[in-house]
Amino acid sequence: MAPYRNILLLILWMTSLLITHSSVMGAQRESSKAKENTSANGGVKNNIEVDEQKSGPYVDKAASKNITALLGKTAYLNCRVKNLGNKTMLLQVSWIRHRDIHLLTVGRYTYTSDQRFRAIHHPHSEDWILQIKYPQHRDSGIYECQVSSTPHISHYIHLNVIEPSTEIIGAPDLYIESGSTINISCLVLNSPETPAYIFWNHNNAIISYDSPRGGVSVITEKGETTTSFLLIKNARPSDSGQYQCNPSNAKSKSVTVHVLNGVSHSVSRGIPSSNAARGSSSSSDVTMSLSHNLHICSLVLFTLLPHTLSRRSRTDIVLLPLISCEYMLTSFLIILLHMYSFVWNYVMKVLHMGSRVPTNKTPSPLIRQWGSQIQLNKKNVFFNTAVYLPFLWRQESAVR
Repeated sequence: MAPYRNILLLILWMTSLLITHSSVMGAQRESSKAKENTSANGGVKNNIEVDEQKSGPYVDKAASKNITALLGKTAYLNCRVKNLGNKTMLLQVSWIRHRDIHLLTVGRYTYTSDQRFRAIHHPHSEDWILQIKYPQHRDSGIYECQVSSTPHISHYIHLNVIEPSTEIIGAPDLYIESGSTINISCLVLNSPETPAYIFWNHNNAIISYDSPRGGVSVITEKGETTTSFLLIKNARPSDSGQYQCNPSNAKSKSVTVHVLNGVSHSVSRGIPSSNAARGSSSSSDVTMSLSHNLHICSLVLFTLLPHTLSRRSRTDIVLLPLISCEYMLTSFLIILLHMYSFVWNYVMKVLHMGSRVPTNKTPSPLIRQWGSQIQLNKKNVFFNTAVYLPFLWRQESAVR
């Protein structure tokens, strides 16, 4: 009977646990339903409050945005007030400049001696406009649209007055190799509108694309930044001089082109010869120093290491510091420069993606400067092997 009694007690205990668990879960479900009902009622109340707020005057922010204006071109700041209705006699819409807390307009009346500012409002319209003629850089800042309700309704609009600028890549001087293609890139920056035209001048004369010289073309890419490319094929000394980019909505920019014979790629890319030589010699000095230091370290290890080892193990390790180290570094530099070359080519491909502008397929300056040093490092390895191998062979024979 004892085993059956224990089994029965176990079944009763498990049944009580299940009943208790069911009761707890039911209570939790009821509680969650009550919370959902409460939140739903609260949401209704919130919607009612929002509707009550919308029944009074409010500013439509979607139609009252920040403004970016061109220097000297009339700017319009709009404030759209909803649900104002026929309350314009009691409620007024005002414009306030925050730079000096100056009241500019109230309703359709202007309260400033600066005649560049004017209030514009048409009957039965929800738009209250502040007009600013000939805006200057000092006009940039915060302007407040205020409705004289209780409490006051305020909406802030930021005016940014910008001046389009022109930039030529590589200016003020470009050095071009004779026979190559002259590629001058002119960028129009900070322009909300695309320039209507971009003229190019050479020595103060408008460039004619139908001239007998031939090979002259212009490519213009429009977007947030408008870019104009002047391409002149088969550069000759007569193409030297000052080139000027003249956008319709920005100041002109000029660059001086020098067409030279027998110059290096660094010069043709627009780097002055003195700077190019300085940069090349600096990089070359660093690489030469690295190669020579490695060579000296290998010789020191070659001289000292055998004397610290037993005679039987000298010849097994003596080649390690001399040849292996330099081969490892040379291999590492080769792999590193291959990776750099791959990244360089990929970046140049992405930069010129979708553009018809021809790209120069010469390798990067780093590869041109370091390639010869890797070859020099290889020669050092072969020289070490040729000079010391007979000595190592003689030493190994002596040990035997």
